[in-house]
Amino acid sequence: MVEEKLVVSSGNALSLRSSPRHFGLALLSIAEGLIAALPVLVVLHLATPDAGSVSSADLISVAALGVVQMLFTLSGFDRDLWGRARLLRRLVHGFVTWTMAFALVRLVSVALFGAAFTSPELLLCFIAGGGAILTFRLLEFTSFGHVLFDRARPRAVLIGAQRSLDALSPRWAGPLGSTIIDRLPIEDFGRLLGDESRNTLSAQMSAWLGDGVDEIVLVGDMSAVPSLEGVIGSLASYSVGVSWITQYPENTGLHVPMREVRFLSRPVDGVGLFLKRALDLVGAGIGILLLSPVLIGAAIAIRSDSPGPILFRQERRGLNGASFTILKFRSMSVTESGHDMVQARRGDPRVTRVGRILRATSIDELPQLFNVLFGDMSLVGPRPHAIRHDDELALALPRYAERRRVKPGITGWAQVHGWRGETTTLAQMSGRTAMDLIYVENWSIFLDVWILILTVISPKSRQNAH
Repeated sequence: MVEEKLVVSSGNALSLRSSPRHFGLALLSIAEGLIAALPVLVVLHLATPDAGSVSSADLISVAALGVVQMLFTLSGFDRDLWGRARLLRRLVHGFVTWTMAFALVRLVSVALFGAAFTSPELLLCFIAGGGAILTFRLLEFTSFGHVLFDRARPRAVLIGAQRSLDALSPRWAGPLGSTIIDRLPIEDFGRLLGDESRNTLSAQMSAWLGDGVDEIVLVGDMSAVPSLEGVIGSLASYSVGVSWITQYPENTGLHVPMREVRFLSRPVDGVGLFLKRALDLVGAGIGILLLSPVLIGAAIAIRSDSPGPILFRQERRGLNGASFTILKFRSMSVTESGHDMVQARRGDPRVTRVGRILRATSIDELPQLFNVLFGDMSLVGPRPHAIRHDDELALALPRYAERRRVKPGITGWAQVHGWRGETTTLAQMSGRTAMDLIYVENWSIFLDVWILILTVISPKSRQNAH
């Protein structure tokens, strides 16, 4: 299967973007590099006449061999690990990559260390490492391998005509393919755009997200193209990959493979998901410990300044539109639920004396570190709005809901560029949303770290705080 690896970047434009790497499948490549290097090391150890010692040059060569094999395996990630490969193809690919890695490392060893290009133990090393790789890949296709690697498989939902789903399902769910958690038979994608069908699709998305869906696969022929834009737009607010499989009618006589066009990829996936959560846990934990005197001092000041609770709780929307309760230090004389409220403005009389200081210094946001620990928020991400404002912005800006494809954050790309405070005009709303979408479409762990640094050192991050 050929993957075009395309994703909607803005409007109807398509831009090249790499397909998501699932963390578990990436680990298979790393494990294969280790499994290839260990037998080679054992052979060299047994073949060395000097009390089984191995020279430093040989140790370096073995380490390099494992790394190169891992990189060569990763280079075939889309075709073999992420794709729906057959056993023979996996074995051939393993033999070819091992031969290339072995030859390359040996050539470099000869050039750097003056080692012999051929020797009896080299053939044994080649056979031992290659045999380990082929055995490992055979293991992946056994029942044991399926159980071992099942959690690494992406979870997919297929949508299309019944006959198309019946034809595609065996290929899509093959060894090292996807786990199909549901199929939605539908002859016309346009039906998904109706009010009744949209509500049904929304309810189904809630269930699919609960089952951990990673990708939505649309299957159809070229006649389905006019309906794709609306369907993809309705799925663009969820943190899932969206692909389209072109189906060629059987009566055309064309013997060509089906093609996969990826319109949307998950903004944070695989290793990135692990790194972002690790950064959140470590950062929030250290932040709470270091800032505990500030948290205690703020709580005492709020209690002594005005009657009411110390913490302000309000319902907000998070990842995939799920609701959660945000925690902030109370800085106003009112505590509105988020469904019916008036946004704070400059000079707002509802803001207390202590509240003005808390807002100007962003100390009122610090309790959200606990939201980060709970998993409702991230250190970095689009700022969550109250439910009422969220609904209003979603109606005013067509792409606003795409912010929900990542967890909301305490700080974000919009905030460090001065887009903070009230949003009373369309220009303010669209400007902040544009910054948030830039973050969603270009996320990386390095961008998160850079935003955290700017939050501390940049004056723009404290603009319009009132």
